[in-house]
Amino acid sequence: MSRTATGLLAAAVLAAGIGIAASSASQSAATMFRGDAAHTGTYRSPALGHFAGLQWRVQTGGMVHSSATLDGGTVCIGSGGGRLYALDAGTGSERWQFPTGRAISSTPAVAGNLVFVGSRDNTFWAVDARIGRQRWRLETGADIPLPWGFETGDLYTSSPTYADGTLYFGSGDGRVYAVDAGNGEVRWRFATDGRVRSSPAVAGRRIFVGSADGTLYALDSGSGREIWRFDTEGRGLESGEFGFDRRTIQSSPAVADGRVFFGSRRLSLRGERGDRQARLAAGSSNVV
Repeated sequence: MSRTATGLLAAAVLAAGIGIAASSASQSAATMFRGDAAHTGTYRSPALGHFAGLQWRVQTGGMVHSSATLDGGTVCIGSGGGRLYALDAGTGSERWQFPTGRAISSTPAVAGNLVFVGSRDNTFWAVDARIGRQRWRLETGADIPLPWGFETGDLYTSSPTYADGTLYFGSGDGRVYAVDAGNGEVRWRFATDGRVRSSPAVAGRRIFVGSADGTLYALDSGSGREIWRFDTEGRGLESGEFGFDRRTIQSSPAVADGRVFFGSRRLSLRGERGDRQARLAAGSSNVV
């Protein structure tokens, strides 16, 4: 999912202090944001050698900020019009659509004949992938107010990550959730001091996720216990004149080779167990 905004930005690489396999067998059966639970962004498909022209397009009821998820021959994607669509990957024909009532600006995850997605009203949905009917829903808390008291373009929401029968996602209420994928029961929740728009990355027994409070958290996947945290650099703003502050983390971490890669609005890179390893400053927009 692309992130566009003005401001100073940051990219960071943290050593996770763990050995990380590419994907477990249970994760390989699921499709989600950036391809897998670790958000490596790698896909087992042939490269697009050349552009052969537009094959199809579909008009939805609103702007599409959601990235598409491909599950077999079906494309799942959300719309700003408050609907989740399942489309034939070959023709674009609609297989079903499901109304959420509020805009979808996150990427769906698909696992075990269920499609999981969050909507802008902090409601999380599980929909039958075959027929488009609701299986369960979970309502989280209201968005944490911004310091200056009005909204300034908080466009994206956390995309769900699936691993070993559990869904992990963040909410505008400042919490990270671990939810039973089968029935929607909350297994644990972890509170931060800012909205969580970052999509959690899962590697082994650890969850990595950023918050608008300017902190990257490493959590135990089974209990939600904090293992370590890394605070980004920069000053937080108290007005909306320049959008979000310079510390907030909206990007989603990626995990590979024992390191965590993430972006914030100001740069820093740390080593093993959250130590800084590298640093890169960018002049505008957000980076992942």
